[in-house]
Parts: sequence; C-alpha cells; structure tokens
Amino acid sequence: MVVERHVSPDGVLDLVIERLDDGVILIGFVGYEWHTHPNLLDRDEGATDDAALSAYIDRLLNGVAVVGIRRRGGTIVDAWIMDDPASEADTFQDDETLEMRYWDGRPWSA
Repeated sequence: MVVERHVSPDGVLDLVIERLDDGVILIGFVGYEWHTHPNLLDRDEGATDDAALSAYIDRLLNGVAVVGIRRRGGTIVDAWIMDDPASEADTFQDDETLEMRYWDGRPWSA
C-alpha cells in the first residue's frame, strides 16, 4: 500500500513510499528498479527508521539530494537518489546518458 507519494514539479519523477503486507517499507520511483529501505539510510545516532526516512525525503524535496536519471535512446530506464554524485557520474554505458539533477529539475554540477 502506498503511504506517501511525491511528484516532482516537472512531472518527471514520481516517488512513492510503500508499506508491503509484511510491514517492509520501500522507497523508490514508480516504474524503475531502484529502491531503498529506511533501515539502510544514513542517520544520526539513535534516530529511528521513521526519523531517517523523514530526513531522507526532506533532503530530496528541499533540493539537497541529487537524483540520477539514466536514459537509453531518450527513454528513462532508471532513476535513483544518488549516494555520491561525483563518483556515480561515470557509471553508465556508451548507449546511455545520465542526467544528474535536483527534485525541482535544476541540474547538478560538481
């Protein structure tokens, strides 16, 4: 069940937070493979999964986190929240392009 949804201002990204029947929480972009879980997120010492999730989403929506969008032939094939944009910039194939941007569509640059 989707418990939270955010669509980027330009409509390109559709982020959902979903709670599965077994209670597992997934965070990911609709239609793409990448996802993560609250228990895997960086957090301040002692922070709960809920607090870590809230901080993660805030970083995305407030233009702090960088989103990678991989395209092949102009079609989006994956989207993810990048851990280290500078090191991930070269992780695409010859037939792919990688857009690195913020939630609001502004491009990221090193």
